[in-house]
Amino acid sequence: MSLLEIDGSSIADGVNSLANDANDASLNTGEGEAAGGDASFPLAGLFEAAASGDPSQVRDALLTLPPTVDLNCRDSSGRTVVHVAADSGSVEALMVLEQRGADLHQLNTDCENGLHLASHVGNDEVAAFFLDRSVCPEGQNRAGETPLHLACRGGHLTILRLLLLGSRRANPNSRDRRHQRTPLVIAASEIVSESLGIEVARVLLRAGARPDIPDSEGWGPLRHAIQRQHQAMAMLLISAGAPLDQLDSSERDSPLHAASRLGQLPVVQALCAYGCRVDAVNVQGLTPLHQTARAGHLEVVRCLLLAGANPQLASQEGLLPEVMSLAQGHTMTASLLGRMRPERRAVCVEQLVPTQRSLPRIKLKVFGHSGSGKTALIDSLRSNRITGFLRRTFLAGGSGGGGGSGASTGQVIVGDCDDELDRRQCFSLLQRSFAPSEISFDAQHEAYTRGIAVQNLNITGAGDFSVWEFSGYEPYYLFYDHFIGDTSCVHAILFSLAECYETMRQKVLFWLHFLLARLPPREPLGYCGKPKTLARVLLIGTHADAATVFRGDGPRGLLESADADRLLLEVQELAQYRLEVCHEVFAVDTSEAMSAEMKSLRQRLADWRTEILRHLPRGNGLLDTVASRLPEWAGATEFPVFTWQQFIEAVRGKVNPLCSDDHLKDLIQELQYTGDVVYLESEVEQDMIVLSPQWLCSDVLGYLLSYDNIAQARVTGTFSVNDVQFMTGETAADQLVRLLSALDLCTRADLDGGAEDSDSDEDVQYEFPCLNFLESGRSPWEPTAQHENSVYGGWQLKASMAASQLVHIFPRVQCRLRRSIQAAACRPPPLEPLRIDLFQWFHGSKLSLEGCVECMLQLEESDQLIRLRARGPPARAQLLFGICQDIAGLLEQTIDDMCPGLEFDLALLSPKELRQFPRRLKLAVPQSAVFRAMQKHQSTTGESSESGSLISFPPPTIPIAFPASGSTCDETQDEEEEEEDLENLICFGSRELLSHLTLGPQLPLSSLRAPTLQRLCRMFDPPDPLGKDWCLLAVRLGLIHSVPAVHSGNEWLRSRTAVLLDEWRRVGGPGGTNVGALVDVLRELGREDAVELLIAQAPMFALTQSSGAGET
Repeated sequence: MSLLEIDGSSIADGVNSLANDANDASLNTGEGEAAGGDASFPLAGLFEAAASGDPSQVRDALLTLPPTVDLNCRDSSGRTVVHVAADSGSVEALMVLEQRGADLHQLNTDCENGLHLASHVGNDEVAAFFLDRSVCPEGQNRAGETPLHLACRGGHLTILRLLLLGSRRANPNSRDRRHQRTPLVIAASEIVSESLGIEVARVLLRAGARPDIPDSEGWGPLRHAIQRQHQAMAMLLISAGAPLDQLDSSERDSPLHAASRLGQLPVVQALCAYGCRVDAVNVQGLTPLHQTARAGHLEVVRCLLLAGANPQLASQEGLLPEVMSLAQGHTMTASLLGRMRPERRAVCVEQLVPTQRSLPRIKLKVFGHSGSGKTALIDSLRSNRITGFLRRTFLAGGSGGGGGSGASTGQVIVGDCDDELDRRQCFSLLQRSFAPSEISFDAQHEAYTRGIAVQNLNITGAGDFSVWEFSGYEPYYLFYDHFIGDTSCVHAILFSLAECYETMRQKVLFWLHFLLARLPPREPLGYCGKPKTLARVLLIGTHADAATVFRGDGPRGLLESADADRLLLEVQELAQYRLEVCHEVFAVDTSEAMSAEMKSLRQRLADWRTEILRHLPRGNGLLDTVASRLPEWAGATEFPVFTWQQFIEAVRGKVNPLCSDDHLKDLIQELQYTGDVVYLESEVEQDMIVLSPQWLCSDVLGYLLSYDNIAQARVTGTFSVNDVQFMTGETAADQLVRLLSALDLCTRADLDGGAEDSDSDEDVQYEFPCLNFLESGRSPWEPTAQHENSVYGGWQLKASMAASQLVHIFPRVQCRLRRSIQAAACRPPPLEPLRIDLFQWFHGSKLSLEGCVECMLQLEESDQLIRLRARGPPARAQLLFGICQDIAGLLEQTIDDMCPGLEFDLALLSPKELRQFPRRLKLAVPQSAVFRAMQKHQSTTGESSESGSLISFPPPTIPIAFPASGSTCDETQDEEEEEEDLENLICFGSRELLSHLTLGPQLPLSSLRAPTLQRLCRMFDPPDPLGKDWCLLAVRLGLIHSVPAVHSGNEWLRSRTAVLLDEWRRVGGPGGTNVGALVDVLRELGREDAVELLIAQAPMFALTQSSGAGET
């Protein structure tokens, strides 16, 4: 780069100087005198026509002028008619003037040509016109600014690209005359919007703009970005090569001085990472550490110390950073600096340096029903040759038999009762076991695992694992989601080979669906909707010694089972692209710890352990030290739980004071990978860190929902603090209920009303829906005189998976429902508290509001669906609708939190049938029928898919087959068809409410859940025999130009269907980019399978944005 380009073109300055002299001379001639007049100015009419921008008026004005007139005359402001036309923005007027010989290169009194004017106001077409006529893009005005400077200041990206990418490229490094600023400095210092400034900077940098050219004060673009606290701009400039140690002209401050003084931690981290001088001194002898210590930016101080800043350097006045911090009252910062002696700092820094060591262990999660042999398998995995021999000898001499779980599979621990109390407890539990529910409260044997047994094992030949044994006792299933979800572990599903094939199949598929529902589909989605990382699953068949197995013909000669191999094929087909299922089933006899089958299982665990650790972060000294301290911290208290803030204080106070927030987040993630802690996010409490997973999962949760506690617990599920203390023993009850609240297992009930302000523990009641075994009593939903003229409505939700998960979700819904009702009832003054009553029983809840509105949420049909019924006076239809939507949102949020991979079907209940109070509801309008009615109504009323949220009236009706008059509820052969209005089905008859809805076809694609998108990818990513795959979908969506780019991408990393839908949403389409438009395209494509998926899984409606409600 030449000196002329850096300091401003001397040649251009000379040309501009001559142009200025010429302009001054012309103003002193007769031309100037004519221009300075008024109506006598001969071009006055032409100037007026040019200002209008109308080319026809310009032509007419030119026709009135004599042929000898000079079109380059200036008016009193020194402008030519070309400048006036350029200001008007009319390219057509400029073309007319060009044809009559007007000079397009003329300058006004500010030495600006038409290109300057267009660049200043951002007129793309006018700028392109002048550039096409070879108008110089590097001409400077009186302030020394080129058109590029003006376009940058206005953020006119299109003109920037024209100036920098055209045949005559503007110099991106030219400097103005007033402040010596380059266009890049202007982008960093003058553009108000940071995002727009970043876009301008990117264009300039791609065109060769240098980030090292300072202005007259010695401030480069980086310093300006830091001073304006535009951190994203600063990061861009740092990555583009801006000088990190550039000093300003006055204070000799570096960019690190400025960022440290202002507390911009991300910028400081980036500067240190790129290797700036951390101990640079300014004219006052201050380092960045001095300045940030004086300002009290604790995290920045940590960053600088970690980067090597010396806390012992004194300023010119002899002050240390510690003293300066203390003088300003920043005691925590001063304490940190005081502890950083050279030896201590070296140790702390070394702890935080990443190493090449892998994490010490990963988690092995073991699932299976009671009696499947989980405990026996784990005991065998821990055995070596010697202990394995002793164990086999012990089992052979015992009565339990080999390969079992240590107890008879069919044994139930409800035995003879020694006294009346035991008989009452056993009778109570047996009553609960025979409740109308699919869940079983009977334990299969006395030695069943309590909760989740957690232990660290060194598996011979496989390495270190944190083994999590999930109990097969069903009441525990409702909290398992807190400990399932990560894919950086191995999942083992156990089943007994001694059982019949159908029993094996049902049990294995149950756990497979259980995992699929609780593993979130992490984006970006790959081929056929494959998540970013697949969870690994092993199938292990136990009790091989009691089953029909045979030795395989392979070189290893392993035991094989025809039933197990048949089951494996079904599992692999079901879990394809969603789980990584091992290609073989391990048929093992757990009493033979060193058998060939057990060795093969260990080898598979070792291989997967190596693969998983390869993709996990590396360990460091901090992880090792904290992991070694955890047992000490956990043993020092009866409640081994830290809040996030307590954990931060413990690590910084007892291990390493230099840990930044990022270090601590990485640390807690690594401790979860290794199974050393459990991190619990909470909406009602601070996030918690459990230091002993075994204590939480077995001692606390394992006892809370154990057979023994359920047998003796109060059937109401409501307990005082003293009751909880009696159940939990030594652990403080007030601390424990906070932990259980974070797990959504209990919530404060405040049944007596004044408990909120009471100091008595007896007055504070906590509700445990998982321990609520009350019966509903008389029918909670029956006709009453009060509701004779009420409006009715409701919906039902059914899980799509074969194994219903709703029975494990419902108690958590009840817990959240109680919590939300309490929040709604406590309205701040001057609003009066709402009168809300909530009665909850085993798998049911009934809400009464203001004595007139009722809603009942119940788990029905053998726990296969959740059904909501609602009724109230017509005048309270909006209140009814709002409550139903709140409950629906609460239920769907609970499902997303517990089972993000669960698919479910929604249906609307018929208001006509609800009024009849049948013994069993039989009429439910599927979501697909509602969607079709909406689309049909839209087509018949002529609405376009982009017509907005309002629905035309009369609203659509949906035909429903009702039992004919005189037939019973159980008879289906005699039916008569009736119709339900959509406003009755959804809005309780309120047309006003319906007018504020955005119906399903108009909702954006972003409203679709991740499982639905996964299934779409599985439908369209593979090649279709008829060509109806992603490629033809791209053509139908109008994205044929995108096909080459999509096809060239790695389809295994990014689903081509997902890429197409993202692109379609971005660029738009003629028929809109909502769900209805996509359904129309799929129907035209002949993919009815995809159409049925969308209309069944897309949301039915959402309230308009002005209504402030979300999708439902």
